[in-house]
Amino acid sequence: SGAGIWDELRGAFNPNGRQGRMYSAVPYRGWVLKLTKEGELQPWASGFRSPDGVGMDLEGNLFVTDNQGDWLGTSKLYHVEKGKHYGQVSSLAWTAGWDEKYGVDPHTLPVETLDSMRTRAAVLFPHNLMSNSPTQPLVIPENVDFGPFAGQLLVGEMDYPRIMRVMLEEVKGEMQGACVSFMDSTGLSI
Repeated sequence: SGAGIWDELRGAFNPNGRQGRMYSAVPYRGWVLKLTKEGELQPWASGFRSPDGVGMDLEGNLFVTDNQGDWLGTSKLYHVEKGKHYGQVSSLAWTAGWDEKYGVDPHTLPVETLDSMRTRAAVLFPHNLMSNSPTQPLVIPENVDFGPFAGQLLVGEMDYPRIMRVMLEEVKGEMQGACVSFMDSTGLSI
């Protein structure tokens, strides 16, 4: 959030990404990037506040967990697709053609405009009840004895001794789902 490090600049500077606690004043803070086999770094999707984990399901869908905070009311699991925006406003400053199209600090746009740009999360983790800082989503492989849970995702929690099970389905072209506690408290403590 810039606490004491604003003078340390790495890369280009864009003052339009500077607002808020989790600002994006340097290129692609708050983005998911793709690194090609040829070593090219490509901007993939924007709008992440403070992501804790990246993972894929058995079908190759990309998922990212993100922390609750400014612009994000609770922690989330996103199904990430190229070119989409996931809610954290500051990162919009690095969208190709932003200045030509909007010419303003993204934080000055009406909430309705910002909301129309946002892609909804697949799963919302109820804050304090289930998760405050969800970790990397890991898929349960089909070739292990995990009963009916094969193909589902497991997500850890940094603040509690908990692993959550995420059940997803595609509805009208969008991933959506729910989470339940899979292992909790004494099952993970020493």
